[in-house]
Amino acid sequence: MLKGLIDRQGNRLSVSEALNKNVEIGFPRSMVEAIVRYADRAWDGMVHPTDIITCVRQRALKMTEEYYVPMDKTIDSMIGTSMHRFFTTENQLHNFKVKNNLLSGEMDLLEIDETEKPHLILYDFKVVKSFPVKKALGIYKEDVPVLDEDGNQVYYKSGKKAGEAKTRKEVRQDFSKRDVRPYTRQLNLYRWIFNDMKAAGTLREDLKDLEITQLIVMQLLKEAGQIAAENGIEHSSYPVPIPIVDEQLVKEFAIPRIKALKEFMTENGDLPGIPEDPEDVWQGRMCSGFCPVAESCKIYNGGSHPYI
Repeated sequence: MLKGLIDRQGNRLSVSEALNKNVEIGFPRSMVEAIVRYADRAWDGMVHPTDIITCVRQRALKMTEEYYVPMDKTIDSMIGTSMHRFFTTENQLHNFKVKNNLLSGEMDLLEIDETEKPHLILYDFKVVKSFPVKKALGIYKEDVPVLDEDGNQVYYKSGKKAGEAKTRKEVRQDFSKRDVRPYTRQLNLYRWIFNDMKAAGTLREDLKDLEITQLIVMQLLKEAGQIAAENGIEHSSYPVPIPIVDEQLVKEFAIPRIKALKEFMTENGDLPGIPEDPEDVWQGRMCSGFCPVAESCKIYNGGSHPYI
């Protein structure tokens, strides 16, 4: 449950304080109100795909414990949520609502592609810094030898590294090294819900014979200049193709998480556990630096935490 907001100086403000100090903290009142509406999502009785793609425990605590959110970072998320509206045409459906008996959500953009055999493309928009783009595209840096004009290895002549070979970092790309796990989970969950609606006959008439055959995340870069260039990022947007996963595997991943969250929220189960796989929480970085309910999580775990 949202308790308040954190301004640019790191001050914690209650919602009423933030609204009353909007000019002082540099935000129009309407923007503060929008941030509160966006950040304060109460339990509506349904589990949503974004609730279960990483840490289910975090989602449970955000709906039951008081916490603060940083205003600037919340705005970043809001921009990503709204971007698809700028690219909507008559062949595209934005904020397309989907629901089956276990999950409910909104697809950012569902495009009807009529080239060759008509099909559907599911898009999701992410406003990100260059690091997530780098991960999603398999871009990495590798040490390569520093050579002289004749192609011979150059060595350090003095200092602590005297005699060692000189190297430099060079940007490389290997698609097999890319990391799109959260994107893959989210978009395949939406596809599963869509297919359930199709089987149940609850889709719109013009969609009932179409299949989602492509999943694409549009990464929109909010960071440019030297940092992006050093990460091998040259453009302001990148389409990231996402693999379609067998629906049975999607269910095996999703159903235990849905059950755990729903049982806890209806007081029929315990608080979901801390993820055993550190990949679910960005190798622990989510817990140590980005989770607004990290302290509550630690308290519920007896005062200790494997990632903090």
